Amino acid sequence: MDTETGIGYIPKPYQKPHPPIAVPGMSRNSPSMKTAARRGHQPFSHCLLPGNVVADCWNTYETAALEAGRQPDRSEWKVARSIFLADTTKEALERTRSNSLGQNYEYIGRLFDKGLGRRIYKRDLAMSDADCNLDYLMTEQIIAGDVDEVLRRLLALIEETGPFGTLVLMSYDWDDKQSWLHSMELFSKELMPALNEAVTGVRA
Repeated sequence: MDTETGIGYIPKPYQKPHPPIAVPGMSRNSPSMKTAARRGHQPFSHCLLPGNVVADCWNTYETAALEAGRQPDRSEWKVARSIFLADTTKEALERTRSNSLGQNYEYIGRLFDKGLGRRIYKRDLAMSDADCNLDYLMTEQIIAGDVDEVLRRLLALIEETGPFGTLVLMSYDWDDKQSWLHSMELFSKELMPALNEAVTGVRA
């Protein structure tokens, strides 16, 4: 720890007990999910994962929690997704392919190419890295469309994973500020009420 700058110092939280800790999972049979479950921390599924691996995060967490004598609670599970909305699905898909969201996934893919490979992206481990391109990502990790299409994709995800407590919307550089503002407006005013109603029966 640098005493002059305070860098390296982790202050003790004022809140007692301490705020909840969420641990991200990024792989099949995730060791992080097992550790989180044993310690009573919350599970957090990363946005880079395909839906079947998101589901595996919960299964891994649930099994480890029960083995540790803890009762897992799906309402504590957080799932991150990369979402972009526009007035039409055609517009959303076109913008996503060239804006900071699509560029982010292509950049991370190139980083994977330098070491780990694109395993994290894969729904099927038999896929080649070359097939884990933007066309594939637009059907899996990236959810782009109008409100109805994005709702359909999210409900399909929930069908695969089972219910979770919190949908975490990933944020990207607002390279086209107006389109991102409009996406956020559609997300908050139209998509979330529709999703809440579809999941809970209550429009909120």
